[in-house]
Amino acid sequence: MKHRDEFRLKNLIANMEKKDIDILIVSSPQNIRYIAGEPVDYAMAYITKEGSTGVLCSILEKERASDVTWVDTVYSYNPYSKTDRDVIKARSIYQALPILMHKLTGEKAVIGIPFSEVTHKSYTVIRRKLRGYKIVNADDVITDSRIIKSKWEQDIMRKSIEITESGVSYAIELISEGITESELAVEAEYYMKKKGAEKIYEFLIVASGERSALPHGRATDKKIRKGEAITLDFVASYNGYYGDITRTVFLGTPDKELIKIYKIVLEALENAISTVKEGIPALEVDKVARKIINKYRYGKYFIHSTGHGIGLNVHEPPRLSKTDKTVLRAGMVLTVEPGIYIPNKGGVRIEEDILVTKSGCEVLSNSNRSLVFL
Repeated sequence: MKHRDEFRLKNLIANMEKKDIDILIVSSPQNIRYIAGEPVDYAMAYITKEGSTGVLCSILEKERASDVTWVDTVYSYNPYSKTDRDVIKARSIYQALPILMHKLTGEKAVIGIPFSEVTHKSYTVIRRKLRGYKIVNADDVITDSRIIKSKWEQDIMRKSIEITESGVSYAIELISEGITESELAVEAEYYMKKKGAEKIYEFLIVASGERSALPHGRATDKKIRKGEAITLDFVASYNGYYGDITRTVFLGTPDKELIKIYKIVLEALENAISTVKEGIPALEVDKVARKIINKYRYGKYFIHSTGHGIGLNVHEPPRLSKTDKTVLRAGMVLTVEPGIYIPNKGGVRIEEDILVTKSGCEVLSNSNRSLVFL
């Protein structure tokens, strides 16, 4: 059983109290991991306002859940159960849920469920099974808690970022004329897995030549040629938490305009990072990056926000966008990733992962971001 991350559990309880929630129930793998320390399949996890934590799962998962999570109690369901304090006689998790609630709390309790993680069908079943309880949307409770990373989470993310960076560096070493984008992606994925990555994001971005003007240019069988920009955007997780790093390099000597926009993107990145500190709105960071790129008249080619939160999901609040007024707080982990994309020519994106601090920020990624010609 893991050592409990008390910081985030207390943070959850504080946010539950703001909405008068007596017990919070979650079912997504990410939120189960947040409450229980590890994901459990076919399960729900809960935390009460008093700080009691638990998991409700299939009997098939009970032993593993007891071994890997930090919760106080693992309840399982089994239609053939005999009398057992921790085993509920039920055929499904939905049949077991009201029995568990009866064990844990009175019928006038307020139950919080993040509505965004359940389907309409599941919500309808839960509402019917928990008739008599007040059920409220707890999306904000989860979001407001997860947006601040504990020291324990920060340490895990340092490792995930290190693994992700190692994959980018390894791919750069492999770049040569004739190698395909897909070959680079496959080799980098295997390398990051060997380095300890738990999961590689759905696809790795390897975009070369004119394809580097595609912000989400998935790797293809295109061969890399001299004179091209190659954008590598890799995402990998360690213990559930993601790192997200992008570098753009050049094989040989590229078009002069590509060198120019690299320097502009780098200037925008570094100015945006220097802006970050507790107390400023997220949109201010985007404004600084965009001002630099606009100054050089490439504003119409900067077609996405400057960054986003990262953690148990690759994309989390806040967004470093024109419209996000979220005030940055110490403990947030963000990406900063300005880019310029010129159709039929190529593009440049450079991305760092940063930790917001009281006085500024700490750049968690360490790999070279200067102009590189291979």
